[in-house]
Amino acid sequence: AAPVAPAEPLEEGKVEVTLQFGNAQPKDSAATTGDKESQAETTEVKEEEEEAIPAEPVPPNDTQPPPPSVVEAPPFAFLTRVRGPFGPPASKTTSETTDGQSPDDSSSADGSDDAAKSTRHIPMATTMNVYHEPYKRNMMVKALSGEVLNTLREIVDNSPVYRETLKHVMADSSFVVGDNPSHLADFGAALSNADPRKLQAILEERSIPKRLELSLELLKQQLDVVRLQMKLAKEVDDKVTSTQRTHHLHEQLKVIKKELGMEKDNKEALVEKFKARLEGLTVPDDVQKVIDEEMSKLSFLDENSSEFSVSRNYLDWLTAIKWGHFTDENFEIAHAKTILDEDHYGMKPIKERILEFIAVGQLQGSVQGKILFFVGPPGVGKTSIAKSIASALNRKYFRFSVGGMSDVAEIKGHRRTYVGAMPGKLIQCLKKTEACNPVVVIDEVDKMAHKSIHGDPQSALLEVLDPEQNSAFLDHYLDVPVDLSKVLFICTGNSIPREFSSALLDRMEVIEVSGYMAHEKLEIAKRYLMPKARTDTGVTEEQTKIDEEAINTLIRAYCRESGVRNLQKQIEKIYRKAAFKIVESLPSKKEVVEVDSKSLADFVGKPIYTSDRLYNTTPPGVVMGLSWTSAGGAPLYLEITNRFRGFNNIQGSLMATGSLGKVLNESA
Repeated sequence: AAPVAPAEPLEEGKVEVTLQFGNAQPKDSAATTGDKESQAETTEVKEEEEEAIPAEPVPPNDTQPPPPSVVEAPPFAFLTRVRGPFGPPASKTTSETTDGQSPDDSSSADGSDDAAKSTRHIPMATTMNVYHEPYKRNMMVKALSGEVLNTLREIVDNSPVYRETLKHVMADSSFVVGDNPSHLADFGAALSNADPRKLQAILEERSIPKRLELSLELLKQQLDVVRLQMKLAKEVDDKVTSTQRTHHLHEQLKVIKKELGMEKDNKEALVEKFKARLEGLTVPDDVQKVIDEEMSKLSFLDENSSEFSVSRNYLDWLTAIKWGHFTDENFEIAHAKTILDEDHYGMKPIKERILEFIAVGQLQGSVQGKILFFVGPPGVGKTSIAKSIASALNRKYFRFSVGGMSDVAEIKGHRRTYVGAMPGKLIQCLKKTEACNPVVVIDEVDKMAHKSIHGDPQSALLEVLDPEQNSAFLDHYLDVPVDLSKVLFICTGNSIPREFSSALLDRMEVIEVSGYMAHEKLEIAKRYLMPKARTDTGVTEEQTKIDEEAINTLIRAYCRESGVRNLQKQIEKIYRKAAFKIVESLPSKKEVVEVDSKSLADFVGKPIYTSDRLYNTTPPGVVMGLSWTSAGGAPLYLEITNRFRGFNNIQGSLMATGSLGKVLNESA
């Protein structure tokens, strides 16, 4: 705190501590002055001696005793001053004296150099009482005191940290603190968590009104902090209370519904859901036994365990299959013939085989599964006609491709020990179609991968496509026999490669699908390709006219492949360019685009095939040949010329030139 009189600078190696104590104020002003003089004392300790040195009395206070209307409060604070550093003793002993020290005491510090080196440095302390300025108990002091008290009460009411402690303190010391503005200011400052510098400023302030103002300012800041804490605490409590209340109500609702039979726990709900799926189905005995065991096991497992999720997924797949459920088939020959002719033109061998299949089913009253293998060039409609077959038979349709497949698990499923295990494609088919007699199309069989580290998929298909074995097909995931004997399997491929499994080929009925002739392509373009292209491009039949000769030219000069896929692309190209011309002419006029054989090149470019014959009349030594491939055929010219005599007059040799295959080389 601020000293009463200016403090003299301390010498190096000394410490001055000023302590201000709050004692009771004497009644008599003269006695008060005498007490002040008697209470103030200064103690200095020599570095060489450990005894206390008598202190010089503090000069008497010049302040006159206050009038009767003025109340002088007791001292209130303390102050510490430190001066240093405390270095090692000097080589020469110096006599240090303070105010009030006798010469004899100072002379006792003289000694030899050895004694000076062995002495200890002892800090010097000065203690004095400091009093605040006199004040009047006017309206300002009363108002500040009342506001400080109100702020303290509000802090106590809003802060759970200080509530009990401060209520007890204020109850015990309400008379002392409330009646003494000095104590009240100190009490309020001690309650706040202000910066130490601000608290020190209050201690150094000797004016009581000013001290009350500073203390009130700190209390107001503390009150704002307390209010903010209470606001945040209330928001958090509201959120937690709302969450707990919602959870409590949900739990009560579950208990009420369970008591009323309206709802059950998760395990019971799962078991009831699985049992509901099996109602009305003809489940085989061995499958039902496995299902019952898994349900019993599920009821004892913890819902948070990994085994519970594995068992639940296993039961989900077991009960998702419609065991013994078959769709009602249509055995009407006329209906099947109408659907097949509407969707596809030509393909007589396939249509006849499907009609035979329906006729046999009509006579027997039931249909057994078959394995058909459609082999033909790309673009002839092998996959699309399989969908028409399913529609004609009123069966569900499912297709998956095995082109490039190298993992047996895609067909026979994974074992349940693996993470993320799933059944194979066939079990997925039965779940999706919800029937045991769908039409399953296995596409691109000829492009299936051969043996690998994951197994041989062709060998895995032996069990699936064998009528004698697929009645008890065993998937690795389900691990129960599944009847696939009522499934109609249709496999497709472009050819039968040499490395294709002969055992697998022996189990399938091969039906070769040849390419389309020119007149068949013309009918396909009129019936299917052109209407579809108009729908896709938004061009009406009145806006674009393509004559029949232009289509024939398109087939002969641009699309000679066996299928109609390239023909479809060229027709779509014509309609796209026609749509561009129609839009470009709008809104001035409505143009009608006409396409004939002469203007066909403007839409599809220059023709690719210009002539079928290289020679109108074959010269001597040239004959016409024909090459055949799975994608179509083309004429070839074979030319034979006389060979000049070689070295050593060798005659009768034969030399073949050109890109000839093995068959032609062997024939030559």
